[in-house]
Amino acid sequence: MDEFGIKFGILMGQLVTLYRNMFAWLAPIPHVITLLLLILIFRFGQRFRKVFVLYFIINYIWLLVFVGGWFSIQLYTRMGPAALGMYLATPVLLAIILFQWINELRHPRLNLDLKKIEKWRLLIFLPAFLWGFWYPPYEWGVGLDFNPRELLFGAYGLMGCPTTMIPLSLLFLKYPSGNRPLFYALTAYSVCIGAAMVALRYIPDIPFFLLGLASLALLLITRLFKKGDQLFLLEEY
Repeated sequence: MDEFGIKFGILMGQLVTLYRNMFAWLAPIPHVITLLLLILIFRFGQRFRKVFVLYFIINYIWLLVFVGGWFSIQLYTRMGPAALGMYLATPVLLAIILFQWINELRHPRLNLDLKKIEKWRLLIFLPAFLWGFWYPPYEWGVGLDFNPRELLFGAYGLMGCPTTMIPLSLLFLKYPSGNRPLFYALTAYSVCIGAAMVALRYIPDIPFFLLGLASLALLLITRLFKKGDQLFLLEEY
């Protein structure tokens, strides 16, 4: 990594710490709401789809304003246009995800009936969901802090990466059923931003990036098999 990349990574770490300290008092709210929603979804499925969508619309509005807007302003002010250029994909992708959530509210396609799922997908869902919900903080040169209090006061709901892990891991359980454009948008954010953060050696985002790769692989494999089935049918015909 060059000197600019190192400075950018250090500044990002400082901004994350500053931002989390400003809004740590809000952190329990998304954690508690998400746990309640998860219980309701696993028990009642589609009956609570609209509530689920409304919650994430509100959450991604917050993320777009602060993670997209506030971070962009801070980076531009402290490091100039080059730093803003490096970060620009974040607000753009957050805006696309927010648009897909709003579109889901207008044209419901989400499948939250989780009573019938392929069991192997739980091997991806469970660690991804837990990591996103907990998301241990990280200090460059020191390491991860596996403090249990982060299960209630962590970055989930406040930062884009851990927050995206929750709906993406849930949609992973049902894809290709459900809202595909939303799945694509969440996957794109996970792959692109996850790759950038891993390149900056931000350790907590390694599972985030891996979830994005797993989702991308599922997408590609599903399309490959679909094309294979179509070819087979054409040959039979």
